Amino acid sequence: MMTWVALAALGSLGLVSVTTFIAANVASAPLIWIAPLTLYLVTFILAFEGRRTWNGWSVGATAVLFAAAMLAVYRNEDFVANYFWSLPLFLTGLFFICLFCHGQLAGMKPPPRQLTFFYIMISAGGALGSLSGSVLAPALLNGDFEMPIALAAVGLAFLWQIRHKGRASVIAALVVAVALLGLSAWQIGVEIRGARLLARNFYSSLRVIDTADGNEPLRRLEHGGIEHGSQYLSPARRREPISYYSKTSGVGVAIAYQRARVGRPLSIGVIGLGVGVIAAYGEAGGKVRFYEINPQVIDIARREFTFLTDSPAETSVAVGDARLVLEQEAPRNFDLLAVDAFSGDAIPMHLLTREAIAIYCHHLAPGGILAFHITNKFVALATPLAAIAKSEHLDVRTVADDPEQADEEESALSASDWLLIAADPSGWENGELGKSATTVPLTGTETIWTDDFNTLISALRLPEVDQ
Repeated sequence: MMTWVALAALGSLGLVSVTTFIAANVASAPLIWIAPLTLYLVTFILAFEGRRTWNGWSVGATAVLFAAAMLAVYRNEDFVANYFWSLPLFLTGLFFICLFCHGQLAGMKPPPRQLTFFYIMISAGGALGSLSGSVLAPALLNGDFEMPIALAAVGLAFLWQIRHKGRASVIAALVVAVALLGLSAWQIGVEIRGARLLARNFYSSLRVIDTADGNEPLRRLEHGGIEHGSQYLSPARRREPISYYSKTSGVGVAIAYQRARVGRPLSIGVIGLGVGVIAAYGEAGGKVRFYEINPQVIDIARREFTFLTDSPAETSVAVGDARLVLEQEAPRNFDLLAVDAFSGDAIPMHLLTREAIAIYCHHLAPGGILAFHITNKFVALATPLAAIAKSEHLDVRTVADDPEQADEEESALSASDWLLIAADPSGWENGELGKSATTVPLTGTETIWTDDFNTLISALRLPEVDQ
């Protein structure tokens, strides 16, 4: 009975952990979870349909080989980022791991009178594995370590499988199991030693690393393979806005335009704190207010970075879902409201609807600008957002900034795409904003996203393959 539970739990934990790893590090695309879930269910069908058995040692050996390969490249950022190669490896590996576990279960199926209890134990094991990956891991681990732990467990399961195959086979399997355990422990150790800070809760797993931009020390906040802001560490440059928020980015030129237009310190709102880079644009007498749902992000931004404390403006952070908080607040009269919550696969759709934009506009001062950070390899947000803006008689521009093409040495500046919305487009063509901004072509047939109907499927785009 314990074996039934353990094998079912290992297959389920493999599904949860590999899905989490892929979504955070390989392809941060919406609906990416469908592929691993499909493979997991297919292995159940193959194992239990009865026309062929999948409990031979060759299936287990294949699962072990893929587990070893997945562990070997687990921290290789260049390989993992190239999803043309890494996605097939991790999905194929998950397939054979689940086929191995479910094939063993099918081979252990008891007589008919005990089948009900057998399937109850399989269900309990599946629930245990899922809970371990989705509930226990965030509560007990400070990093995304459940996948290497699950891969190491595959070696132990293989050792159990061939325990009766003879002394030589058992010794070989024992060596393999110990090697996988050692590789898993080493990879986790390198992850811990390479980070200044690892923190995790039910919202995300965050990593703070110290690196360098040439000879300039740099600190960065990451979630998986996604950067959430960086800061120079030297006193001379730590107030400099970098990453996606440089002075040539869409938000940078929009702030410069608004500063010249109103002729006074700005009131700026930001949905999504990150490390608080936009606070670097604050001026004495101005205000910068952030909205952040994850308390852990707020703690890290205050303890590990200094943008909030260095800003000459009055800075504040509201904790909670930005849309709900803004609905309850009196009009803030922001000269600029930046919405920066769309990186990666977990795109909060309730921040992208017509009703949400109406709330944002309610908090803008006359002549205020609404800025959306839409940098994303997998989702094209410019068109649906522009369609909503046009339906509300607002003007739209996009600003694409790629500092690396202009100066290869400016590695701390990240390529970014921003979409700017305003009621009064009369000043769009002035200064740097006019040079950088472009219109968004619309056909007039676009579906308007609302609270009642919205879908990311229409905004998905084929990723560019980096070979």
